[in-house]
Amino acid sequence: MKIKAQQFHHEWFLLFAPAFVVLHGFVRYPESIYWIDIVLLFLEYSFWSIAITVASGFFLSFRRASFFSLSLFMFNAVFGSLYDFVTGGNSVHFFTRYSFILPFFLLLFASLFIILKKSKRNYNKATRFMNLVFLLFIAMEVFAFSANKWMTERNLTLTTTSCFQCPRPDIYLLITDGYAGQKQLHEQFGFDNSAFEDSLRVMGFHIVDSSISNYAATFSSMATLLNMEYKEINPEGDVHVAFNSNKVTQFFKKLDYKIKNNSIFKVADQFPFQPSMYFPVGTWQITRHTFISRVKKIVSIFLYARGVDSEIQRIRKIQRDNIDMETRRDSITLQNLLTEVKTREKVPRFVYTHFLMPHPPYLFNKNGQQPDSTVLKETQYIDYLQYTNGQLLKAVTAILHKTETPPIILLLSDHGYRNDDLPAPTPLRFHNFAAIYLPQKDYRQYYKGVSNVNQFRILLNTHFKQQLPLLPDSTAN
Repeated sequence: MKIKAQQFHHEWFLLFAPAFVVLHGFVRYPESIYWIDIVLLFLEYSFWSIAITVASGFFLSFRRASFFSLSLFMFNAVFGSLYDFVTGGNSVHFFTRYSFILPFFLLLFASLFIILKKSKRNYNKATRFMNLVFLLFIAMEVFAFSANKWMTERNLTLTTTSCFQCPRPDIYLLITDGYAGQKQLHEQFGFDNSAFEDSLRVMGFHIVDSSISNYAATFSSMATLLNMEYKEINPEGDVHVAFNSNKVTQFFKKLDYKIKNNSIFKVADQFPFQPSMYFPVGTWQITRHTFISRVKKIVSIFLYARGVDSEIQRIRKIQRDNIDMETRRDSITLQNLLTEVKTREKVPRFVYTHFLMPHPPYLFNKNGQQPDSTVLKETQYIDYLQYTNGQLLKAVTAILHKTETPPIILLLSDHGYRNDDLPAPTPLRFHNFAAIYLPQKDYRQYYKGVSNVNQFRILLNTHFKQQLPLLPDSTAN
């Protein structure tokens, strides 16, 4: 015990503090950060924690340098969160402006440095205290992570009956984002989409009459679809929590299906195959709250506003890269799907593919060319929707022709056209698109007005001999 007590006099908080900060961020975004990135971020933070201590050690004893380093590290780590909490996003007050904050904290840390240099204390008790405090914080984060994981798995547990004797064809869930249903296309746009629907009918699809989405936002709508129950998602939190262990993939994994994720979410521990500005992934969700990150952003805005050419070119390159990424995204998604269709597997597959078209930005006209930006947005949308029709037909044709046994295909949209420019969006935005292909062609349970929350309940009841009760078909903003 004496040896342990002596060991605890050492400045372990130089490593405990980075571990706590990284764990805290990971617990907040548990599904959207790679484990390897968490480890690398911990090593980076630990390096700087020790490096600052070593640099300060030229002027202070190692222990005093350690406390100075800890102060700088924690200030950098928690600055953004505290600043947002205090200001509420409003920095108009003099004391919340960086012109006050920067010199104030510079003076504060200079004073702390002088106090530590002149101090005669050995700081043994303070060292033990800081070690214990950060160990306690780490333990709390581990407990929070375990509790959250347990609650998530408990809430997402699906009670079903076994059905290993049921036919197990490949299942393709194809999502087309923001694709309006018949009613909205007719009443809001005066557009007849019957040619596309007839093409699907010829292939054997059933077009659900007056289908609706339960939400007009992708996060909540898709979480509801994949969990077969209403789930309103806060996009400011970790949006992946409700997707990774969703009830639909849980069911099919129990039937020995191989889950293939070709979507914009993390599903079955498979991360999104492409980065996306809409669905964040990565440690930047932790680092964006640091003091250094905030200052870099302020400096960038200042330089851009002052017309500094290097900063202007840097920002424009980022914008061009983002546009290029979005332009190629759906074509890559389609190619991934076509490659998957050609792949032979010994076990059945559940393949979830999520196209962002025809959601804005409207990247192509109906001929696959750059759209005319001078025409109305409604016209651009209908043009892009017609382009989307061609891509979707290419996808389902490949699935039907390349698959050895007849598959199940659910071609759905998460919501309709959201008419974002209108001050009071109309209820038409909930009218989505739903086309179902079942090998046995038994569509009797697909009633008029079925909503996304019941899509998989009906499928599991129809094809996999489940007895899941249907939920009320309702909508919410």
